[in-house]
Amino acid sequence: MSTLARVVRQIWHRWRTAPAQEMEAAQLEALRQHLLMQKAQLEELQRMKDQFAEHERAQLKAMLGGMLAQQRQDHADVQATCGSHSEGPGQGTAGGTPGPENREGPSASPSGSPEPERVMDREVNALMDILGARSFTILEEADDVAMEMRQKDMDAAGEEPP
Repeated sequence: MSTLARVVRQIWHRWRTAPAQEMEAAQLEALRQHLLMQKAQLEELQRMKDQFAEHERAQLKAMLGGMLAQQRQDHADVQATCGSHSEGPGQGTAGGTPGPENREGPSASPSGSPEPERVMDREVNALMDILGARSFTILEEADDVAMEMRQKDMDAAGEEPP
């Protein structure tokens, strides 16, 4: 076969396969654009999820703080009412439990009562830990779903995971 015949055959082959290669390149570019769009959407969803979790945590903390403050006020009112009928030290609360005048320990202030802000912070944090564990489980499930979606997209695109 002559050189001219080989050149003509190569040109003919390129001319016949060029539209298919161009179409394949266009499909790959469209798929790449689609994956970039989905990646942006996933990042936006992650950001929104994080914002929502932080907002939810702040709301819960404020709500629990308010509830605990109200409970403390109610307790103080009851102690004040019952304390005026007290027979002696340590008898000012219902059930004969020791009153604030008999408390000891690092959380007791010089007057014998605990510092309400510190106690309330500890209680709010304990409740937030309990509620946070439940929220964390929900957020983990959302992350798992997002990971599955990413894996399906990568499988469809024929990419290897990072």
